[in-house]
Amino acid sequence: MLRELSYSSIRLGAYEPLRKFFSVTFTDNREGKNTDTNPMIKYLSALISGGGGAALCNPFDLAKTAFQAELPATAGKVSALKYDTTFQFLRYTYAQQGLAGLYKGWATTSSRAAVLTS
Repeated sequence: MLRELSYSSIRLGAYEPLRKFFSVTFTDNREGKNTDTNPMIKYLSALISGGGGAALCNPFDLAKTAFQAELPATAGKVSALKYDTTFQFLRYTYAQQGLAGLYKGWATTSSRAAVLTS
């Protein structure tokens, strides 16, 4: 839930400011009105907001995936994981692998989100 809240907030919250910025910067639409926005400006804004949101929230996506991967192995048993919560996972991963460990696979995740958002 934390992953979805943070990702969606960034993705949806960044779209409109980006659209207005690109509209004012690259077209004659000086007021940034949505009715006059070029479709390519809308596409670019969605691409950046979706990709940026996914990139920033990748540690939460990584935690979600790690917990989901363990579900079949621990069904009905006590978990052998070294973490029980998302924040424990983040601390453990950071301690073991540093910041790079929290951003494993960010390029793929961000690319997918950018295309799906646009």
